[in-house]
Amino acid sequence: MFIILIGIFAVVFFLVRFLFTKKPSRNSSIEQKLDRIIELLERDTSK
Repeated sequence: MFIILIGIFAVVFFLVRFLFTKKPSRNSSIEQKLDRIIELLERDTSK
């Protein structure tokens, strides 16, 4: 029973760790797209 309890905690730990490591990559790609849009808008307004 003790092994099952440790197993449950390990699964939860790795699941949370996986979710938190995956989110920053999505945010960084959104940031890169926004930076590109801002760059294009600044180029357009300077004309």
